[in-house]
Amino acid sequence: MSDKRYTKKCPECGNDFIAKIKKAIYCSERCRAMAGRRRRGSQKYKPTGRPPGRPRKYPKGTSGYVPTGRPRGRPRKDPAPAPILVPDPALPPILVLESTKLRHEEEFKKLVKKSMEAQDIKDRESAKYRVEIVKHLMMIRDNAKTHEDWCNAKWALDNLFY
Repeated sequence: MSDKRYTKKCPECGNDFIAKIKKAIYCSERCRAMAGRRRRGSQKYKPTGRPPGRPRKYPKGTSGYVPTGRPRGRPRKDPAPAPILVPDPALPPILVLESTKLRHEEEFKKLVKKSMEAQDIKDRESAKYRVEIVKHLMMIRDNAKTHEDWCNAKWALDNLFY
């Protein structure tokens, strides 16, 4: 092996470099790779999943295999089961029904008494109007078919009384 060295200019980056062999063209491996990319036309790297050096099944530019149907990679997921709705009880227990009914009836009697004793015409009219509303709400509460209807009527009565 000779100790000869050659001064050359890299065609890629334009730097001067000292080559050990006459055939050297590029100053570094990086410049050689960049020149190769420029020659081939720069394309973004796309991993193909094949080991390097193995030829492609379908060369670039041909359509090749077009997958149809569902992919085999992942199993199809079954949809989640629908949540089981727990229905509200039809009505609250009898003890609650009776105690609220008694409490509301006592408050209703007080309201009627207050409407009878009212001195001003305005007070008497507003008390009569409240009595009508309370009668209507008590009728709704007594005829309630669902727990929600009963609770709505009870809360409305509680708001009027207290």
